Amino acid sequence: MKALVQRMYGSPEALTWEDLPDPVPGEGEVLVRVHATSVNPYDWHFLRGEPRVARVMTGGFGLRRPPVGVLGCDLAGRVETAGTEFSPGDDVYALLPRGAHAEYVCVPESLLAPMPANLSHEQAATMPMAAVTALVALRGVAPGQRVLVNGASGGVGTFAVQLAKALGADVDAVCGAANAELVRSLGATHVFDYRTQDFTRGGRRYAFVLDVAGGRTLFACRRILERDGTFVAVGGPAGRWLQPAGH
Repeated sequence: MKALVQRMYGSPEALTWEDLPDPVPGEGEVLVRVHATSVNPYDWHFLRGEPRVARVMTGGFGLRRPPVGVLGCDLAGRVETAGTEFSPGDDVYALLPRGAHAEYVCVPESLLAPMPANLSHEQAATMPMAAVTALVALRGVAPGQRVLVNGASGGVGTFAVQLAKALGADVDAVCGAANAELVRSLGATHVFDYRTQDFTRGGRRYAFVLDVAGGRTLFACRRILERDGTFVAVGGPAGRWLQPAGH
């Protein structure tokens, strides 16, 4: 099979298009032919080996070079070999640790889900990392709460606005003016333009703040939190040594 293989840290040019042996599924796995995948900040961090602090962390990137392998955490494809829960021809999607930037990948059945019939493979491949991140980040949101999503027009942010709305929250959002109508269409009531407005000084207070974009410190965001409010940070501006881990 063909795959994009990473053997060193660097830019996308560090990836090589190689022939690899077809993977063989082990116990509890099925072989999936990849029809579509996507590229996330998660993959970018592994490609660059940044922030460098992660190279010395348990389960990190690798100190001088990455483990040789294939990136890609989002997968949409079709099952090739039978398992206990899935059959050949089933359309599936999954969130993987890595390996989706290849023609085939062996996936534990526990990580697979049936692909919604109203989505194409390309559409489904944009969902797992961004949507699961948003869902996990919003745990604890209750109906009637006022929620703010900073970075509402990106992958995680667009899912977060919709999920918070579905959870019964009143959602405000922060994004660029060009994406304001998009974010309103997803369920946001009030939209701040981050280029011209400081949402931490808008006078509105929130039970829950989800910060995807960064750009404001926790101390600034405390101004808009209710006394027993919750602040959740997901990512933030990238940096060579520490960020976004520091944020």
